[in-house]
Parts: sequence; C-alpha cells; structure tokens
Amino acid sequence: MGLLKRVFPWKKPVTRGVMLDFSAKGTVVISGAVFLSAVLLRSAKIEAGCEVDPGVYINGTFVESDSQDAEVPECRERVYGIFPSSLLFVMGAVVSVFSAISMPVVGSFLDQSPYRRQAGAASAWVMVAANALQLMIYDTTLWFPVALLQLVSGVAYLVHNDVSYAYLPETTTDLKELESIMLASNMWFFCTEIVFLILVVIVVLAAGLETRGSAVVSQGLVTCWAGLFFGTAWHFLFEDRGARSAGGSTCSGFEQLYFTARRFYHEEPSVVRWLVGYAFADAAGTGITTVAATYLIDELGFEASELAIFVIVALLASIPGYRLGAYVTNVAGTHRSQLLAYAYWAAVCLVFPFVCYRPAHQPFAYVMGALVGVGYGWAFPISTAVYCAVTHGGHEAEEMGIFIFSGQIVGWLPPVIFLAMNESGIHTRWSIMALAGFFAFADIMMATLEFDRLQKLGSEETLRHRQLAETDVPGVSSVIPSFSLSPRALSPSAANWFRPKHGSGSGDYESSPTATGDVNATAVMPPPEASTTAVPPVKDTELAVL
Repeated sequence: MGLLKRVFPWKKPVTRGVMLDFSAKGTVVISGAVFLSAVLLRSAKIEAGCEVDPGVYINGTFVESDSQDAEVPECRERVYGIFPSSLLFVMGAVVSVFSAISMPVVGSFLDQSPYRRQAGAASAWVMVAANALQLMIYDTTLWFPVALLQLVSGVAYLVHNDVSYAYLPETTTDLKELESIMLASNMWFFCTEIVFLILVVIVVLAAGLETRGSAVVSQGLVTCWAGLFFGTAWHFLFEDRGARSAGGSTCSGFEQLYFTARRFYHEEPSVVRWLVGYAFADAAGTGITTVAATYLIDELGFEASELAIFVIVALLASIPGYRLGAYVTNVAGTHRSQLLAYAYWAAVCLVFPFVCYRPAHQPFAYVMGALVGVGYGWAFPISTAVYCAVTHGGHEAEEMGIFIFSGQIVGWLPPVIFLAMNESGIHTRWSIMALAGFFAFADIMMATLEFDRLQKLGSEETLRHRQLAETDVPGVSSVIPSFSLSPRALSPSAANWFRPKHGSGSGDYESSPTATGDVNATAVMPPPEASTTAVPPVKDTELAVL
C-alpha cells in the first residue's frame, strides 16, 4: 500500500483520471508507431510484389542473405496508386491536415458544450475499438483495412487529446502543484511507452515471433491496457462539466486565433517570427519519427522488434537529453540553448543517412536513435520554456492557444514533401536530410526573438496579474470561473480509493497540500485561465498516426 501511494499519490479523482488517461494514450501511440507501422510497410511491399528482406543478386536472381553487402531491394512497384514506402507519409499527411483544421473547432466545442466528459469517453472507446479491430492484421492481406482503422484511431486521438487536456486546470489551484502534475503526467506517458515496449519485445523474443506476430501481440495488449485505463478514467474519475461559454460558433476558435495573431503582429513582430520558426521546427521534429520508421524498415530491413528496441533507446536517451538541455541553459541562457538544440538536431539529420544506409549498419542505427532521443529531450521542453518566458501576463490562455496551433499548422508539410520526393524516385535518405533544412530555417527565424526584453516584460505583467487575481478572486474561481464544481456521483462499485480524503487540504497529494520536489524550469507553464487548449500536449503523442 505504501508503494501504491508513492507511485499514485494524488487524492482528487480528476488528477488520477489524468494519469490513467496519459498511460492509456501512451500504449495507443507506441503500438501504432512501432509494431503496426512495420507490418503495414512489409505487407504493402509484399502485395506490390517486392522483396522485404535483405539479400543479393546472383546471376540476376535475388537471394536472401545476411552478408555485409546485402541490401533490401528498392521497391518501385505501386499499390493503391502509391509506392509502398509512401504509405506512412500519406497517413501522416492526412492526420496532420485534420489536426490543423480541427483543433480550433474542437476547442470551441469544448468551450460551448456541457458534454466534455462524454466526448472524451466516446473518443477513447473509438480508439479502443479501432485497435481491437486491428487484430485482423494476423492476416496480412487485410493490411489496407488496418491502415484505414489507424487513420480513424489517429483522428480520434487528436480529438481526445484536446478533451483530456481541458481537465488539467481542474487538478489544482496551486501553480507549483500544477507544474508537478503536468510533469508527472508526462512521466506516466513516457514510462508507459517504455514498459509496453519491453513487455511486447520480451513476448516476441521468447515466442520467436516475427513482424506479424509482434503486431498481433501489441494490439492485444494495447486493447486490454487502454480499455481498462480509459474505462476507469472516463467512467469513474472524470466529472461532467458545464459549458464555459455560450453563444459562440464553431468558427470562434479560428476567430480567437486570428485576433491573437493580429495583436502579436502589430505589438510583438519578433514573437510572430519565433512562432513561424517553431512551426517548422515542430513539424520537422514530428516528421523524424515517420521518416525514420520508413527508412529503418525499408532500407535497413528492421523487424518490428528491432524497431521497438530503436524506439526504447531513443526514449531512454531523452533523459540525458533533458539534463543536457538544463546544463546548456544554465551556461548559455534559455534562448541560446533552444537555438543550439535545433542546430544539434539538424546535424543529426545530416549525419544519419551517411552512417546507416544498409542492413549491415543496423548497430549504428541504435547509436543514431540515441542521438535523436537526446534531441527530443532537449529541444521540445526548452521551446516551451522560451515561449512561456515571453508570455504576457493576463493573456496566457490565448497565447498558449496560438502556441499549440503554430505547432500543428504546418505539421502536414514534411509528410507531403516526403511523399512527393518518394513518388518522384528520390531516395528516402534525402528525406531525412531535408529535415535539416526545416531546423535551419527555424533557427534563423527564432534567432530574431527579442528574448531578454520580452522575458522581463512578461515576468512583470504575469506577476502583477497573478497578484491581482489572488487578491480579487481567490481560489478555484480565479482559474476556471465558469465551471460547475459539483462532483458527479461515482458508481457504488468504485472503490473509496478513487475519492479524496476529507479534511486533507486543497492540494492534490496524499503527503502535502502542495507539490513536493523541485520542478525544472523547462517544465513550467502558466495555468490556463479560459481556453481549453491552454496546456501544450506531449510531443510523443504526435506519433499516433503511424
């Protein structure tokens, strides 16, 4: 019981729901990114009549081989009008375009609708159902319906993410505790991915399964895991909420983004340039996962278990990457640290294709995976820290909304470029190198930010507005003024463990009413005040399309 309290110390049902929800989302993301992507690519190549394993040509006949000179033959046959290696790029482009268009609409719906919990539960069960149906991949000839189901799961994931993040402001009214809860939710997501991958790899290696078998094991596990955690969170822990606003339209999210962007353009043009740069950097950072999966499977002959190990290495390497980012920030400053992070990532993208280009180079691919992971641990947290440092007091919600939108608006561009390059016969290695151009352009735009002046101005305004809020409207109403705070009655079958303890203070931890432990500055974000999209999502979630 003591161990359970240390791992799961939160008292409020909504906070416990957030943690379980993040864990379930982690399984959905990693299963699609690793195991399904591998079997879909191989199945598409087989249907096109191409070889999927490394080998050599002897007297014009292809023979499978494990020699140093063995390569996976390039597939130039088409299936459903595209090259098999373009499959993940097409899926990424579709979901990214939907994300850019739908996010403001979904945000407006969440502001105006009293059915937030129902929307979260529905989108969760759509993901569970889609992943359960994908068990049909045991018959690899059904790969195309499985790919369509993955698009459904990806779209449901995007909607669900917006809904679940709308609950974060309700977990606490204490800023430090909110920071700690956000950090903990990221760790639940991250640790779930690691544990999930390790479990599947152990089963696959013990049973001697290949790519198809590993996908079946993965989909079975994700269906059970996500079903249990989503069901517990959305039916026992999250509560119904009233509408935040009324009388708006589905276009009000776009209108709010437009007015915020126009204000930025006239008042702080350097922030606009920074946001443009961040849009390209974020798109490239997300695009690495799609290109790397295609490249490793198509060119280096990775099986699903080998791709899983690559991802495990990258995830674990993000921890020292985070520490490296903190060290560079202390030495060079926050803004310079961000510029160096994206310059580092550009260098990794330029080196990767020259180090790994045939199956014999698979050991070097794991080293490159670690380098990619360092970039994730460094670049994304420091970008959030830079933006939060220059956010204007009293405008945190709307400015965080445009920050999230800028991270999505050109997310479709890398997959479309990769698709065009691949369909034109350009080798996949050039797609990886093209990402360096995105990072370079991002650095140029971000370097123009007037960071020192805006940081000082933002800090003064934020402090003044928070002092006014604490003096004028203390408590929960200062953070989420329009919410109905009457809890939804839990089912009698739900254990008392789900309920907060009486008389334990306003905090959300069993041990203290405030968060314990230090929170690194790169994890700090202002509390959302009016918008459901005020908290930026975890970047790992953008793997959901694969």
